[in-house]
Amino acid sequence: MAMHAKKKGFKRKKVEVLTLGERLRLLRKERHVSMAEFSKATRIQVKYLRALEEGRYDALPSRVYIKGFLRSYAQFFGLERGVLDAMFQREYRIYHNVHREKQQKEYAVARKSRWRGMVITPRAVFAIGVASILLGIGGYLYYGINQFIAAPWIVIEEPQADQFQTTDAQVVLRGKTQPDATLHIGERAVTVNDDGSFHEVVGLSPGENTIIVRSTNAANKVSERVLHVTSNYKPTEPQPVTTDAPVFRGANITITTDDMPIDIRVLADDKEVFHKTVPPASTLTFHAENALRVSADHGNHVQVAFNGADPKALGDTDGPISDVSFVAPQQTDEGASLDERHASDNEVHKDFVKPDEEVSTP
Repeated sequence: MAMHAKKKGFKRKKVEVLTLGERLRLLRKERHVSMAEFSKATRIQVKYLRALEEGRYDALPSRVYIKGFLRSYAQFFGLERGVLDAMFQREYRIYHNVHREKQQKEYAVARKSRWRGMVITPRAVFAIGVASILLGIGGYLYYGINQFIAAPWIVIEEPQADQFQTTDAQVVLRGKTQPDATLHIGERAVTVNDDGSFHEVVGLSPGENTIIVRSTNAANKVSERVLHVTSNYKPTEPQPVTTDAPVFRGANITITTDDMPIDIRVLADDKEVFHKTVPPASTLTFHAENALRVSADHGNHVQVAFNGADPKALGDTDGPISDVSFVAPQQTDEGASLDERHASDNEVHKDFVKPDEEVSTP
């Protein structure tokens, strides 16, 4: 008899099904997005996000607001809105029924007595277990496929507005995207760290600037954020050219850039005096007692005029060039350079050289 009962027995397995809030929290953490970052991106208060992910519907506003919160989750993570709505409707119905039972004692007693008459058979438990396993497998497959085909997400942490004005010639872009995505700001590729974060300095032209941040995942799905920046930066006006040759003392250079933002670094007498990304068509002047050194990230887009000479390209390639030196001519005690003094001495010498005199015969 005991052997017969043992053969009919079965091993029970506990199958856990995630609630809507647990799925939302798991989705956010797998994307490496903190609750504060998600709140800033969606403009939903942190207390409501926490209540939603913990399943505390009594701490949330009406159902209309909850559906709006779920719409923000779907748009941010690239999910189908209908899936989240269906899960919410099912859970909210259960939650509402449970709380209604607590408030209406007579109705709760009637339901309790009705459930007592039900008999849970092994066959029913087995069917429920199989259905739960199949549901879990289906959910896992759906999540994996959705991760592959959904567009990557982008969070811009700095600047905080998509449209603003500035008096600077550059703007700092900082944010996060899907860690395995490829990021471009305009046409320039930007490095994405292991946690999906990125940081880039973008040069601005005077007036209206449109900055496009584009993220592309392995499935070639693309997401974009567009920023509109108005720069009130006023580039330095070039000095008028005079016909009189100026007298230069020390090392003096005039730097001009062409049609693209350039990162320029200048050292005067081995001390850094300038390091900044300048906008297109900029003009800069520098002076040093002994020597100047110039570095730029695009050598052939920078022209340098040294001590009044004609401007020349800083380098002959489009790549970076470092520490090009401009050394002041050596000065005499009277202030003129040795080269100028030598030239002056030669002129005086020529003025006083006399032709050979004829020798007369007595």
